[in-house]
Amino acid sequence: MIVVYVVGHILSGASSFLLERCLLRLSFGYPLNQFLCGHFAGTLGRQIAIRVVNIVRWPLVRELPTKGKFGWAYRSVEFLGDWAERRLDLLPGFCHPFDPRMVRLIQKRFEQRFGVTFRNWSIRRRTHDVYWTVWAYIAENMPMSYRTGMHFVELYGFCRNASFAFLIVALYPLCPEWSTASLTGKTLVSDNFWMLASITCSAAFYVNFTKLIRRQNDFILRAFISEQEAE
Repeated sequence: MIVVYVVGHILSGASSFLLERCLLRLSFGYPLNQFLCGHFAGTLGRQIAIRVVNIVRWPLVRELPTKGKFGWAYRSVEFLGDWAERRLDLLPGFCHPFDPRMVRLIQKRFEQRFGVTFRNWSIRRRTHDVYWTVWAYIAENMPMSYRTGMHFVELYGFCRNASFAFLIVALYPLCPEWSTASLTGKTLVSDNFWMLASITCSAAFYVNFTKLIRRQNDFILRAFISEQEAE
């Protein structure tokens, strides 16, 4: 039991660092940062994704005539760009920003409760401070919301750890002393199938992890401002 406990903590720490603090944070950023800071703020990966789908803003595309013989080309590009932008949140970890009115409401609530005004919320460290301040406030003053938020934390933590575990399992065929035949005497699955199946499971859990952490961040912000209405 002690070995399982220790290995579990090692796995959790490694998955937190590699999948959350590296992959998620460096690809599109934490959800709270994306919610509050607009489309064109945040990590390089996020900005690239937005600029790719905003193809109508490219200098070459802007030169296309919007009417006349070749107007269909511009309209087609515009349609495809709008369609792709609405579906960017299908990318694991990508979040669309809140409506500006929602952001102002959160800012106003934060200022009223804590007496702190942030002029620029696009600073990554600042949104980090906002998250932990709001989360601490909910823990102290909103027990039902805190329990719901912790439920999301437990779920996304499980999915993140499971994703990392399957990545480790995918490396199983690379170990020369191990094979699927070592237990049964015959090969049950090919090494390639083993790796592909493990990576697929890892990807599925990672997608679910990004969805759950997005829902948790979204929930605590909405719970924070909804208390104002109840007061």
